Amino acid sequence: MINSITFSILAIILIASAVLIVIKKNIFHASLILMLFLFTMAGMYIHLKAELAATLQVLAYVGGVTTFILFVVMLTNRLTDKSIDRFNKQRLLSLGTIICLFLSFLIPICLSLPLNQHPVNFNEEIMDAGRLMLGNYILSFELISIILTVSIIGAIILVKKEESQ
Repeated sequence: MINSITFSILAIILIASAVLIVIKKNIFHASLILMLFLFTMAGMYIHLKAELAATLQVLAYVGGVTTFILFVVMLTNRLTDKSIDRFNKQRLLSLGTIICLFLSFLIPICLSLPLNQHPVNFNEEIMDAGRLMLGNYILSFELISIILTVSIIGAIILVKKEESQ
């Protein structure tokens, strides 16, 4: 009973925050709502007993991507320009396209799911993934962190040049 209530609350928050991200006029507020959406997804992973996925969700997406988006939004002066068109003129066409795409993905997935499936123990796969990330692919992760740091420094330098002119 509690599991279904928790799932329902998380699902309502997910749907509401996804809708708010799309319809929000202020991009900074939309970025903050994106952070709520990603945290709620982590909660959904915890509810599904996938703690590693929840941890990676919080570390990678909430911690890294959302922070990067907020930096870009705050450092870009062009977003406050009134000449930028913030509204889509083809709302009905885009809504119909989204509904068709959603159903085209959802229906085959629902039809292919087995009805009585027991949870699988993924401890060995998680250990192998951790060994790979901290072994063979450590250079890739370090290079990505350097690229993100350099891009943030570059954005700061560009904004400083615009302010001084």
